[in-house]
Amino acid sequence: RAQLVSEVMRPALARGEWIICDRFWLSTLVYQGLVGGVRPGMVGELSALATGGLKPDRCFVVWVPLSVGARRRSHRAADRMESKGDGFLRAVSAAYRREARRHPRLYTLVDGRGRVEEVEARIWQAVEPLVR
Repeated sequence: RAQLVSEVMRPALARGEWIICDRFWLSTLVYQGLVGGVRPGMVGELSALATGGLKPDRCFVVWVPLSVGARRRSHRAADRMESKGDGFLRAVSAAYRREARRHPRLYTLVDGRGRVEEVEARIWQAVEPLVR
């Protein structure tokens, strides 16, 4: 994260560009903190240190039911996190949804079901008010 922030993100922000990335502060909080057992305050402190305090202005949590996620990834082998089983994945999903509901000004929960074009339209609908 520190390298990504210093070499890519900060220069892009200095040029006035928007940054879109997957898995940043919230992912670390959910996977390592809320579900992984590391004290959430510690996760926040370490994330702040690694990113020099850079935080996203907005996060979009694209959520699907576990059955949809399993179907979408059925063509490939499970990764390290997916290999932890359905109980772990349920806890991760619940933590993302809970955080999105707790902080609605920072996190927007987006329904990820349907065709790619439908999900894309939902995301753009949520982004549009931010560019006005």
